Amino acid sequence: LFVRFMSNSVASRLGSPGFEAALERWCELLSNDGDSDHACFAVIFAQGSFVMRITDRQGFEERIIEQFDQLGHSPSALRTFVKENDGKKLDRLTFGSGAAPTLKIGLPEPGLFPAAPGTLHLGACLVNDEVSASFSLTNESDFDLPFELVPLRSGHRSERGRVVIEVTPRSAVVKAGAEHTCVATFAPDLAGQAFFCLFELRVPNERDRQTLCVRGHAYASAAWLLAPSVLAAELASPTPDGSGLPLQQLLLQPDGRKATGALDEIAAKVIELTLEPDARHAGTAELLLGNVPPRRLAADAKPTPVEFTVGALSADAVALGFKVETSKGSVEQGKAEKVRFFFTPTSKSLAQSNLGIISSFGVSQWTEVSVSLSLKGGSPPPEHAELTVVLRGFIPTAEALAEAAAIEAARKAKEAMAAGAAKGGKATPPKKK
Repeated sequence: LFVRFMSNSVASRLGSPGFEAALERWCELLSNDGDSDHACFAVIFAQGSFVMRITDRQGFEERIIEQFDQLGHSPSALRTFVKENDGKKLDRLTFGSGAAPTLKIGLPEPGLFPAAPGTLHLGACLVNDEVSASFSLTNESDFDLPFELVPLRSGHRSERGRVVIEVTPRSAVVKAGAEHTCVATFAPDLAGQAFFCLFELRVPNERDRQTLCVRGHAYASAAWLLAPSVLAAELASPTPDGSGLPLQQLLLQPDGRKATGALDEIAAKVIELTLEPDARHAGTAELLLGNVPPRRLAADAKPTPVEFTVGALSADAVALGFKVETSKGSVEQGKAEKVRFFFTPTSKSLAQSNLGIISSFGVSQWTEVSVSLSLKGGSPPPEHAELTVVLRGFIPTAEALAEAAAIEAARKAKEAMAAGAAKGGKATPPKKK
């Protein structure tokens, strides 16, 4: 360091008392093995306008060292700060700023499970199996950056007390302009759909802390179901605090036994779907059905598809306006299929029911119908092969239903008129029924 110091045309300045005093101060730091501030001074001595201020400006040395600390003891970051402020008067120096570190999190494209911003969703995993995915940390600064990923809070706990969601490495140094790869691993030993761990990415002198939420779903069988409510909750809460999670997250009761109550949709045996209505009062809902591939567990086993069958709706349910788009199918390992349910009430469909009478009195209401869902296949196969899906549909007032029908009829008439005009002919509006 002394040879490097002497190469910066220091010898020609030794006639200045202030410079010699600064040199003596730096030598004192070099003689102190426990003091790393000599790296800070090595940068300062490279800029002549900063050298004199160490001795003729009270508190300047302390402020420079404080700046060095804020920049993570990075000589290259301090060098950028000194270069930007060289020649400025002391009262114009921008202490506390300088070269801001930039470490960018790069996440892979979402898979079967859509993810909120800042979320890495590891998807479905069999109990006692393991799934992992990698993400990148790119250093866009012109100096090396150390980082640390610190877990803030998490969801489900392990029955055996092990870490269910882990990220490796938790800390490292990323070279300037380089990319570092981290791996997130999900290894559950109990079934559940609320596994998550929220990590905070800590970088020295970073102005805004970044977070990364790692999620995963665990299933006891290869067949898995994801209700819209679960997915909506995940998308709405990229940084969950765990306060809204059910008591099942504790997984063990005070006496040490497993907590009762279903931890996933299949174990619950009954799946409730709310067919959310749109402006026309038509309700829809999608049930995502998938097949978990084994990774570590029997990874060499023959792929086994999951077959599903949705039972027929009752005649009354069909008359009210309920409909199932996909009644049966097969799902290969690692894939998923959407089963769509619809509810489109009309004045005609409600005319012959008590629900229509209630609606005519200006009272809106919800109605429920049930349909069976059969599952078979997969490895391992589902513990409960017969499930019940409860569909909830909204019935507006008769007035609101008639108003929506009139708006829809007007829209169709306008489209017909526009289509006729585009063809160069005279459009004829549809006849009123």
